Amino acid sequence: MVVSRFQGSPAASLDTPMAPQGLVCHICGRQYFKDSMPIHLEQCLELYNQRQALLPPSERRPPPTAPTASTEGMTPDQYNDMAYAALEANMATCEHCGRTFAPDRLAIHQRSCTAEKPARRPPSRGARTAAPATKPKPAPKKTPPKAEPDLYYAIPPPRPPAVDPARIKALEDRASKLERIIRAATEELGGLQKDIA
Repeated sequence: MVVSRFQGSPAASLDTPMAPQGLVCHICGRQYFKDSMPIHLEQCLELYNQRQALLPPSERRPPPTAPTASTEGMTPDQYNDMAYAALEANMATCEHCGRTFAPDRLAIHQRSCTAEKPARRPPSRGARTAAPATKPKPAPKKTPPKAEPDLYYAIPPPRPPAVDPARIKALEDRASKLERIIRAATEELGGLQKDIA
C-alpha cells in the first residue's frame, strides 16, 4: 500500500490512512496528539497561572475546567467538542466591541478599544457573500451632450502631431548626411567598376 503524508497528493487517493487527529487543549485551544497531551496540559496550566498572576486580582480567572466526562471510549471529535466548550466558557468579552479574548489578552486589546472608538469586528468567512451593511451610493447619471444624433456618434478627426522645430531640423541634418554618404559610396563604386573593366 502506498502511504502519503499529504491529503491532497495523488497517492492519498489510493486507500491511504488519514493522519491521526489531534486533541484540543481546553486551556489554550491548540491541538496535540494523545500521547503528548498530558505533558502539554501540565506546562500549559503552569503558563496560564503565571500569566494570571501578572493581572490585577480583580481580573484573574480560574483555569478552565477539563472535560469532566470519562475520556475512555470517546472519539477525538467528542473530546474536542467538550474541550472547546470549556475553552470558550473561559473567554473574556470586551465590553466595547463584544469580541472574546483569552483573559490575559483582553487587557492588551482594550488599550486600543475604547467606548469612544470601539474596535471593529473582523468580517466572518461568509461575509464576502453577505449583503453590505450600508447601501452603496448610486453613481450619478451621465447625460450625453445635446447634439444632433449623427454628430453625437461621429468619430472626431485625429489630431495632427505636435510639430517640434528642433526635431525637424535634426531630421533634415541626418537626411543630408545620409545623402552625402550615399553619393560618396556611389562615386567610389563607379570608380571600382571602371578599374575592373
